[in-house]
Amino acid sequence: MLILHGDALRQRYQRRRDVEDLDQGIESYQEALEGSEGSMHRPATEVAWLATLFLKRHERRRKTDDLNNAIHLFEEALFHFAANDPSRIACLNNLGIALFARFERFRYIPDVEEAIIHHRETLTLQPRDHPERPSSLSNLGNTLLARYERSDNVSDIEEAINHHREALSLRAGDHPSRSSSLNNLAVTLLTRYRRFRNISDVDEAIARHREALLFRTADHPNRSESLSNLAIALIARYKSSGDISEAEEAISHHRQALLLRTGAHPDRPSSLSKLASALIIRYRELGDISDIQEAITHSRESLSLRTDDHPDRPLSLNNLANAYLLRYERLGNILDLEGAIVHHREALALRASDHPDRPSCLNNLGIALITRYEKLGNITDVEEAITRHREAMSLKTRDHPDHPSSLNNLAVALITRYKKFGNISDAEEAIAHHREVLSLWVGDHPGRSSCLNNLGMALIVRYERLGNFPDVEEAIIYHREALSLRASEHPNRPSSLSNLAKALAIRYGRFGNIPDMEEVITCNREALSLRAGDHPDRSSSLTNLGNAYITRYKRLGNISDLEEAIAYHREALSLQAGDHPDRLTSLNNLANALVIRCERSRSLSSLGEAISLLEEAYATSLPDDPVRSAYVFNLGNLLRAQYEMVEDIHDMNEAVGLYGDALSLRPGNHPDRSAALQTLGATLIWRARDVSDIENGKHLFEESLPLLPNHSPDRQTALLNFLCFSADHPTSDQTLLRDRSDRLKREWDLLVDEIRSLEGFKDFLKPRLFPDLQKAAAQGPVILININRIRSDAIIVASRHRPVVVSLPSATPKRVNDLVSSFQGVAKSTVESKARELLRSLWDDIAEPIVTALEEMPYVPKGSRIWWCPAGAVMTLPLHAAGEYPRGRRLPDLYVSSYTSTLSALLRTRNVRSVRAGVPNVLLVGQSCTPKLRPLPAVPEEIARVKNRMPNATVIEDEKGTRNAVLSAVMQHQWVHLSCHGDIHSNDPLQSHFALHDGPLTVLELMQSRLPDAELAFLSCCHSASGNSTIPDEFLHLTSGVHSFVPQRLQVLVKDPTGGKSTIVQNMIPEQSSSLEIGDHADETPLPESTDRSSTGEEVTDAPLHPNTLSRRVTLDSVPYCDAQGYGNDDTVVHTYAEGRSADSSAVTPSHQETHHNGDISQDDASVEQSLLSGGESPNDELHSVVPCWDLDHVVEEGPSCPRISVSLGTLGIDVALQVISQAMGLFATFLSNKDPHLLQRAIHLLDHIIPPLSYDILLVGSLWLQATCRHHLFDKTQDTSLLDQCIGACEVILDLQAWGLTDRHTTLVLRGDAFGDRYDRGHDIEDLDRGIGSYQEALEPLEGNAERPASLVMRLGALLLKRHERRKKFGDLNDAIRLFCEALLLLTVDDPERPTCLDNLGTALEARYWRLGDIADAEEAIVHHREALELRDKDHPDRTFCLNNLGSALTTRYQKLGNIADVEEAIIHHREALSLRGADHPNRASALNNLANVLVARYEKLGNISDVEEAIILHREALSLREGDHPDRPSSLNNLANALLARYERFGNIADVEETIIHLHEALSLLPSDHSDRASSLGNLAVALTNRYNRSGDIADIEAAIIHLRGALLLREGGHPDRPTTLNNLANALVARYNRLGDSSNIEETILHLREALSLLTGNHPDRPGTLNNLANALLFRYEKSRSLSSLGEAIRLLEEASTTSHLDTPARSLYVFSLANVLTKQYLMAEDVHDLNEAISLYEETLSLRPNDHPDRPAALQSLAAAFLNRARDASDVEHGMQHFEASLFLFPSHSPQRQTAILNFLSFQENHPTSDWTRLRGWCIELAKLTPEEHPDYSRMTSWVAPILHVCYDTASELVTALGLNPDMNAEDATLALLQKGSRSSASPSIHQLGATCLWILELE
Repeated sequence: MLILHGDALRQRYQRRRDVEDLDQGIESYQEALEGSEGSMHRPATEVAWLATLFLKRHERRRKTDDLNNAIHLFEEALFHFAANDPSRIACLNNLGIALFARFERFRYIPDVEEAIIHHRETLTLQPRDHPERPSSLSNLGNTLLARYERSDNVSDIEEAINHHREALSLRAGDHPSRSSSLNNLAVTLLTRYRRFRNISDVDEAIARHREALLFRTADHPNRSESLSNLAIALIARYKSSGDISEAEEAISHHRQALLLRTGAHPDRPSSLSKLASALIIRYRELGDISDIQEAITHSRESLSLRTDDHPDRPLSLNNLANAYLLRYERLGNILDLEGAIVHHREALALRASDHPDRPSCLNNLGIALITRYEKLGNITDVEEAITRHREAMSLKTRDHPDHPSSLNNLAVALITRYKKFGNISDAEEAIAHHREVLSLWVGDHPGRSSCLNNLGMALIVRYERLGNFPDVEEAIIYHREALSLRASEHPNRPSSLSNLAKALAIRYGRFGNIPDMEEVITCNREALSLRAGDHPDRSSSLTNLGNAYITRYKRLGNISDLEEAIAYHREALSLQAGDHPDRLTSLNNLANALVIRCERSRSLSSLGEAISLLEEAYATSLPDDPVRSAYVFNLGNLLRAQYEMVEDIHDMNEAVGLYGDALSLRPGNHPDRSAALQTLGATLIWRARDVSDIENGKHLFEESLPLLPNHSPDRQTALLNFLCFSADHPTSDQTLLRDRSDRLKREWDLLVDEIRSLEGFKDFLKPRLFPDLQKAAAQGPVILININRIRSDAIIVASRHRPVVVSLPSATPKRVNDLVSSFQGVAKSTVESKARELLRSLWDDIAEPIVTALEEMPYVPKGSRIWWCPAGAVMTLPLHAAGEYPRGRRLPDLYVSSYTSTLSALLRTRNVRSVRAGVPNVLLVGQSCTPKLRPLPAVPEEIARVKNRMPNATVIEDEKGTRNAVLSAVMQHQWVHLSCHGDIHSNDPLQSHFALHDGPLTVLELMQSRLPDAELAFLSCCHSASGNSTIPDEFLHLTSGVHSFVPQRLQVLVKDPTGGKSTIVQNMIPEQSSSLEIGDHADETPLPESTDRSSTGEEVTDAPLHPNTLSRRVTLDSVPYCDAQGYGNDDTVVHTYAEGRSADSSAVTPSHQETHHNGDISQDDASVEQSLLSGGESPNDELHSVVPCWDLDHVVEEGPSCPRISVSLGTLGIDVALQVISQAMGLFATFLSNKDPHLLQRAIHLLDHIIPPLSYDILLVGSLWLQATCRHHLFDKTQDTSLLDQCIGACEVILDLQAWGLTDRHTTLVLRGDAFGDRYDRGHDIEDLDRGIGSYQEALEPLEGNAERPASLVMRLGALLLKRHERRKKFGDLNDAIRLFCEALLLLTVDDPERPTCLDNLGTALEARYWRLGDIADAEEAIVHHREALELRDKDHPDRTFCLNNLGSALTTRYQKLGNIADVEEAIIHHREALSLRGADHPNRASALNNLANVLVARYEKLGNISDVEEAIILHREALSLREGDHPDRPSSLNNLANALLARYERFGNIADVEETIIHLHEALSLLPSDHSDRASSLGNLAVALTNRYNRSGDIADIEAAIIHLRGALLLREGGHPDRPTTLNNLANALVARYNRLGDSSNIEETILHLREALSLLTGNHPDRPGTLNNLANALLFRYEKSRSLSSLGEAIRLLEEASTTSHLDTPARSLYVFSLANVLTKQYLMAEDVHDLNEAISLYEETLSLRPNDHPDRPAALQSLAAAFLNRARDASDVEHGMQHFEASLFLFPSHSPQRQTAILNFLSFQENHPTSDWTRLRGWCIELAKLTPEEHPDYSRMTSWVAPILHVCYDTASELVTALGLNPDMNAEDATLALLQKGSRSSASPSIHQLGATCLWILELE
């Protein structure tokens, strides 16, 4: 009987899963077997069944004794089963399972080994068709997987996968266990993926998990397992792909799994822990602090559920510790850090030495210890961390997948210790470890980027110690590779950007290459943009960017850089409150920036603030902090600086003390000890209050010298300083001083001798003799000009005579600067008299005294060449053109002028005495695609043309054009042709450079090169000869690099300052080889005399100046040239020819050199002409080799200041040009009629090859304008934005030319404005709007007040202003737009085709103003205009859809104010028509979908028809699918979809809608930069979604995050922002939710403040004012409930009365205001018991009910409140009856199984206590449903039992279904059942109430 009883209990357990059945079954079997204890004949089957029950009870209760008993009994049964007994198979299998369970608990390896043996034996007994073979395969696979995780034997995991695959194949189709096999295979594949990183494994794992989930439906007991495992696999793939959506999905699955594992579910701790891990991962990606808060909450709960002996307790400890550590890094609370270390230590203590997870615990503890060291500076933390990491590394073999991680962590700890002690062996070991890791993590390994990053950082650390620059270059390479592996969405991309920036900054500091600094700023800017909002590392990026701007400021001196740096450092400091670990660094950085400002402005306030900041840093830094010495040292510097300004000796004394402290903190091997020694020494010598100060100072200085590396710049500086100090303060020990001096002098001499031994430095520091310098004047005197405030002079240097000094008394610095400014401004003037006046002044002040002196020199006859060598600002003056205008002597008629930068530069051109015959040796360098720079597509063609003329030329192009290759080739060639980008560095001229493939080739490098054979450099580069107005010296431009080595002189024309155009290089290469004689010539050889009109008796007339007057007879030693796309520069544009005779023959006047071909066309040219006139290509495709190409890309990039140059028409005549332009105009005219874009392309092609010559600027303007217009029209057809760029560039050129009054500017300004507007529509760059508006305004300015202003242009300006208002929300733009649209409307006739557009725009602007001011008249007028526009556009008009959308939007706006549902219905009709007109491929379909969806949601909010919301969600999803990737409107679609999902959630309470909403809003925020105008809206919407989730889950982290987001939105909506009231309202709502949770009244007070501010901003009849009144009233009610302040209650009533009376009768929100007022009156009744208040409340509730139809989502609340009011009044039975009827009616409106329905039923039953009913049947039905909705773990279970118990007692005889629903024993009587129910409720309550139990019992008695 006992056996039968045991069998029955066992079988019932399998059906009911009641653990008591297990207990009783075990007792029966044990009692039955008790008598045979120790017998050899105990029945094996019963023993096995008893073992099975023990195993099952262990699975439920996790008691080790049960597990051990099961194993013992299975072993006993196995011993008794015969080999062929079928039961033996099951026993083997179960024994294996039990052993495996014990292994999982205690990690005892023999258990898993034995389990594998048993499972293998089981498998051998089961043929392939055995029904249990799949189970055995699965068990063996799982056991092998467990052994692999312990032993790391790869064969185990491979075998496990094979077994699981076989099991799966045996469970095909709909096999009930297929899901288990799918799950097992997926888990094993994921494990193999973690070992080998084969992405196909994780992909298959996810696919298998998804399939398993399909089998495991909502009620499947293992669904939570599939959800959890799928989430784990998704996280693994996220770590590889970086796709945040996978992490989001994983979190969603973990949440679902957690919901299924409620109460005491054994896997709940696991779900909590895994969800916490996933939240930590998302936090690392998005930086949302709420994720960390939630992770901590879940980890704590998980830890509380895992007792000290739980095998997975270390996992919960580890997760909680990691979360604490991350929160510390974010908030800086040291308690979090200490908590992390405590938990990591406990986790480690629970992991035995052979546990596979012990290395992970060691690593985690080590990382936390390093973090604490960085905070507290306790070196023992670093030592322990290194010890822990070494142990972790020792536990993992080299091929273990986690071995590289241990190496990496150890390396980081070693670097940390190195920074403390400076032991270079630590750095070397760290680098070695990082290199090993890099060799192990190859290809696309997800950890490779981290390894590259760490190795780069370690190399930088070593460089800072040893100064080996290859370390920096290598670091840059690694950081670039790391960055390439981290795409824009990678969470660690900002770190890579920052580290690359640091390495580039170091290289910049070494070489001063400004592109490095620009890239530093670019990298840091991008890093900052990726760390937006509350990102934990934002302060770090702010700091880095601030430091970069400081560095650039020091280089360029731009004050805006300094101020921006201070702003960034201030923001960084503001983010590091309290004990933030980086606050000290930010204090120091901000102080340094303020000091720099003080140095510039002498501002004591800045210095004082800096001192205060460093005092805080010094006071709060810990004694062992490794950077404490820097704070002390810097504070000393500031006090010394303050002493210099105010001369307070206390500052100096305090500085000395601080320097001493800094020295004590920098031991002997500290890298900065030498600086501390020198500074303290210098300060003591400076103070010099007695002899000891001087002696001590010099002693400290001398002590610092051995610490500096030999030959380092720092050592050289220190030597000089020491000698200076010694000379100023002679020591009393003269012998010692002499010894020191002799030793230092010897060291100095050896250093100089070493330098002079280097090639090219033999004359280093040797002065040059004057006779050598005189040779520079071999071909004419050199005139050096020096301007100084003391005196100004010119020195005339001749080759064989003493120098002559000419005084220039009138040429004061002020006078010269005035002349410079005047000449710079003359280009903007068209008055020739101004130019003459300036040239006359230049003659009088400078040129005339010099000419007089020259005329007195017989060895300088008229017509001689003279060399000007000015300095400073004089360089910008046209000395060669000075004269006595309009009549008199003029320099161009007296001498041939040339320029040189220095005597040495000119001398180098005299040192070549070679004679070469034939064609020169030519090097051609072309860079058409320089990395990171704009392509130069014309370069290959240019190089090909030159190569065609010089077949033997050497060509180096593109990637072959490296710096080393070009420098090496330059040394081997006489002529060099460079076609590439170039750049000017004004503050460091020697860093001006040519851009080659691997970097810049600087002027300094060219000047340092020794190129004895060089003759000519032809520079086809940007800025070839550009100077700078602030540093005007000639050597600043790129030609300086070639001045130093090019002796060949080429005839040039310098651009005149009045804007005349010069011609481009012609005939550079001779047609035939000819002898070029280049060399020195006899001194002062007479040159051909020029014609002196004043001496020939000719009448000198006051003729207009020719554009070339200012550039006659000028030669230079180098040839600046336009860049490869056809542009020159502002300073020097050249016209050259190759000389076949001596340089003296260059005296031919330029007017003879410059020739224009006026129709003499060769045969080849004629064919080209014919091709052009026919609109086709030239013969044999040779067009580009004959006619130069004009490309406008360069203009677009450089902007308005870009150099311009006219390209000569070459051999084509003006007549041909006119014909070509005429044909292009014909093509354009034809296009206007037939709209064929190919005609535009042909016209552009023609005009690309024809630019009229200099003398025909009117044709130049016309052709460019026509070309720009064609490109603009072609853009309309192709949407190619490059056409807009070219159009704008052409307009810039035209406007430059039109400044001279050549043509009317109006048309060009309009065209430019159109192009800017179109480009804004494509790229949304706000600067395009600004420029477009500026263009239109300038075009309209001359027409101000003119009644005939062009309506089209007025309208276009209004449209751009309206768009700018949408971006910047400036009210002035909106009003100006409305004014302009009204003006345009008056100018447009009724039938004008542009009138509908104007009406539409005016309506849109008025609607925007309505939203700003709330004047309903604006909305009404907008509708009128939109209706008129719609009437003017018939059904086939392409713009009808815009009219429909705009009218629909205006109607929706009016509805939101007045509440007339007819407006919504009409709006929906219009939006549906608009959508029907925008098919699937219409570019604006997404907008139509979006608009229709929004108005459907509005109708739902009014009528409550859920189908509207469902349709809206479908429409929004389609719109979102059309706005993929980086579409500018994707964030808008995400927001709108989120709002629709929230509306559905509020109806049905499906938490998945909220989760999806949050995902969409996070994506929207990730797409919006920090300064985007829509970011605040997304933050607000996300806060609303989080608040909804909080209301559902009660997770306080959600409401905290919501408040953080809303505060961020509020910062973005400052001052008068129109949406600030909305944000204030949302923030108030979130604060109220937090108050309801925490009860902190400060939340309510802050709420009231925010709402009062919002109310002050919503004046008059603003549509949002009633809602704010309602919210403020509710907040006052909370205050009333807290303080019982009648004034608050009275104010709330007044506010709600205003809200209800000012809202329109049909306004959707009116019911809310009326409802709220009724609630307040009810509260007042309860307090004052004035029945009039209650009666009025009932009337208001009834009005609310009339405003909320049956399907209105808030109708139940109105019914319940009205019911409560009736029951409160209860003046007769009808009140009670009405109350109960209304309450019960509300129950039917809640969805089944919703939490709201459960609460409503509960409240309904509670009313029965005071108002009992006799209709028990009805109540019994509600009780049954309530019981089903309230399980035992529900927080309201106790309350439910209290209200259900009396009803159960009364109608017990007919309540069998209720008894079942309550889980009671049906055999009990009524009293026992009622008491049992009350006892269950009491047990489930956290604080059972005897009073509640007693009250219920009294109610029962009363009912009886």
